[in-house]
Amino acid sequence: MRNKILFRRMFAIILAFTILFSQSAFITPILSIRTHQQGSSVEITSWYTHHWDMINSLYSCRESGTGCWVAQNYRVSAWLMSAQSVMIDSAWKEPQLKFWAKYMSDRRVNFTYVEVQVEGETTWDRIKYYGGTNKYWHQETIDLSAYSGKKIYIKFQYEPNVRTGSDDDRGRSSRSSNPYNWQLFYVQGVTVGPKS
Repeated sequence: MRNKILFRRMFAIILAFTILFSQSAFITPILSIRTHQQGSSVEITSWYTHHWDMINSLYSCRESGTGCWVAQNYRVSAWLMSAQSVMIDSAWKEPQLKFWAKYMSDRRVNFTYVEVQVEGETTWDRIKYYGGTNKYWHQETIDLSAYSGKKIYIKFQYEPNVRTGSDDDRGRSSRSSNPYNWQLFYVQGVTVGPKS
């Protein structure tokens, strides 16, 4: 009898811990919530994702070991959003968002947008757009002066583009049965800080 009671208590404790840890794991973002200081710049390393993949490939990423994000399903809407807001220090001279990117598209249409949301607000400001092809890693710089003194979230919004007719982007007739624009967008090394 005593062993049964002890067994039931042990089982209840194990069950409680299992439920507790499984629920906390469910609400944790893909990467832990943190940012890294680089001098006076802040590197964003924690993201909430929807249809973006983290890969670590010498062929695809700019640097090995750190990995890069890619949106590659050209049939769905996808986003990569900072898991924590970043303070745009009012002491920063010409604050900027910097990141490395490369992208490919079989049509010259906009398909990826950089958006900013001020903490506490519900709307997103679309501050930059990308389309066409730039298949080599290059650093992008976007002015954030309008957000000086505010806490902001950064989002990369990726949209599918459906062909609207039977012509391709050069005006030629297309025989493809795929109505979508084939496209990829890669991001790596996202930082916020003063102009350097």
